[in-house]
Amino acid sequence: MRVLVDLTFITANGHSGVQTFALRLVQELVRHNTMNFIFMVSDDGKERVNNLVHGHIVVYNPQTPLSKRFYWFNRFYNAKRINSIAKIEKAEVYLIPYVRVNGLTCDSIRQVGIVHDMASCYLSGNIKNFVSRLFFIPLLRSMDKLIAISNNTKKEIIEIANISNDKVDVVYNSMVPPKSGIMPFETNSPYILYVNTLEKYKNVETLIRAFDLIKESIPHKIIIKARKTTHYEQYISPLIEKLGL
Repeated sequence: MRVLVDLTFITANGHSGVQTFALRLVQELVRHNTMNFIFMVSDDGKERVNNLVHGHIVVYNPQTPLSKRFYWFNRFYNAKRINSIAKIEKAEVYLIPYVRVNGLTCDSIRQVGIVHDMASCYLSGNIKNFVSRLFFIPLLRSMDKLIAISNNTKKEIIEIANISNDKVDVVYNSMVPPKSGIMPFETNSPYILYVNTLEKYKNVETLIRAFDLIKESIPHKIIIKARKTTHYEQYISPLIEKLGL
């Protein structure tokens, strides 16, 4: 089977969670060597992907000055061109490791999309939420199969996009164990480790308030590993100080 994989969102120096996820995924897919993969990358991410997978690469730059401002235009502009690439490469499946509002589609072959969250449909304000739903939901419905990274994401896909349960499977994200096993800090007590970005929509505030409620009945510490953000400085740090944590 020949699989066209959309990696056009990979950049030369990007370290976002979805980029890390996608690169680990394609490395494992290539390592198992059960299918033929064609990796579609932009000029920006070409060298990075090639160094990792050494596979068959097709360079495609989907962004235009207009599509950077109007993501809905990006999809319509690229749809025909992606279908042409699939035809030339004789691809049978289009795999999207990161389904996003401004993502690319290939409706001439079967599409499998991985959904990390539905946040764009309810976190950006009423107008942006409406626009996101207007374009994101039809995109999800156009997929032949969806993979959610958690049961909660699957639940949101079904409820928000009105998609049937059997169309969505759950596959949890993987992790790479540390080689040394040495923690970057010392603690003699059990701990709850939270690794994430400290933005409002990640809702670390609820985690901290919940920990405050149970801290006297458990021996654990709570350890948060993340870079500081404006939200952290303005809201989370004062909350931690207020609760005496």
